[in-house]
Amino acid sequence: MEGDFDRGYAPFTEFMKRHGGSRSAGQISRRRGCTIPLFVKTHEIAPDPALARERIGKQLNLGVSGIVFVGVESAEEVRTGLAAMRFKSKGGTSIGRRRRRAGVLGNEREANTKDKADVWPLNPNGELVNFTIVESKEGLKHVREIAAVKGIGVLFPGAGTLRGVFTDTTGGQRKLDTDAWEAAIQQVLAACKEFKVPCGYPATATDIEMRMKQGFSVFVINWGDAGFKAVDIGVKRRRTGRG
Repeated sequence: MEGDFDRGYAPFTEFMKRHGGSRSAGQISRRRGCTIPLFVKTHEIAPDPALARERIGKQLNLGVSGIVFVGVESAEEVRTGLAAMRFKSKGGTSIGRRRRRAGVLGNEREANTKDKADVWPLNPNGELVNFTIVESKEGLKHVREIAAVKGIGVLFPGAGTLRGVFTDTTGGQRKLDTDAWEAAIQQVLAACKEFKVPCGYPATATDIEMRMKQGFSVFVINWGDAGFKAVDIGVKRRRTGRG
């Protein structure tokens, strides 16, 4: 849904229906009552804020726990997206269906779901979370303003996209400016630290220890054995008190 919302939304809707919709999606163990939070990326907000609000509402109505804002370049984009995740009674712009939205949060009574179907940390009881990704030079220019917006759950440097941003393809040869790329990552991390926002990173087994030491605390991990290896390294570092 990040690149082509309509194309991605249709099969995702079928996936949610096939797995029980918002009431049982991501269920790990009914006995323990544990569920897996389900996050989805949404299309860029800036080109059409009204359409972005509609799309975010559709995604939340399917029962997801979090929305990822991609390619963010201004604080206003974040504020628009966060408002779309909140009901009007909470100061937002969403008109989503409360019961479906709250389904993934657990089997709560109607009186409780409206409070939980809200954005954390704006609402300490909220169980919807936002990830915001900065992945362009324009976004980096405004990263402090972005990080200062209340309600961002985790702020990420889009390391993969930024790699392309700082790669020169002149003459048909691809050359990454490693120093500029790393400086961009550190610029996002510095903004996170300044405004006390958790900072995320797409880590692998080769760099997760370094990124934890730097101050990153939320990680997106690859599929398969390589991903599990990165998780193992991160968990061991945390348990030994080195992260």
